Amino acid sequence: MNEIRQKYPEEIQQILAKYPVAFRKSAVMPLLFLAQRNGNYITKQAIADVAELTGLSMTDVDSVVGFYTLYHETPGGRFRLQVCTDMPCALKGAEAFLQSLCANIGVKVGETTPDGLFTIEEVTCLAGC
Repeated sequence: MNEIRQKYPEEIQQILAKYPVAFRKSAVMPLLFLAQRNGNYITKQAIADVAELTGLSMTDVDSVVGFYTLYHETPGGRFRLQVCTDMPCALKGAEAFLQSLCANIGVKVGETTPDGLFTIEEVTCLAGC
């Protein structure tokens, strides 16, 4: 049973209407955003649902989730503060910034504040440098 289809039938119809049937797999990213809407993360069931809707394999959908830092496979805070520590950003002081951010908020990298608002994440290249 496709939980996403049951929960968001109109939104799914609108998303899929933007793509020709032969290119339905191109809807994977907006469908993943839809799947992530409520819990702020994507479950394995949601990956299976999106795979069914797009005709992709679960592995293909999971690889999209794993590649982009805007999709989350684990629960976290309402807001995710992501700091890139890749080489160009590290040269600009990203690691020091990350440690300062953690100290100011009072959590370690990967942790969520007690009020559930913020999760600090170390990521690779957000192209913000």
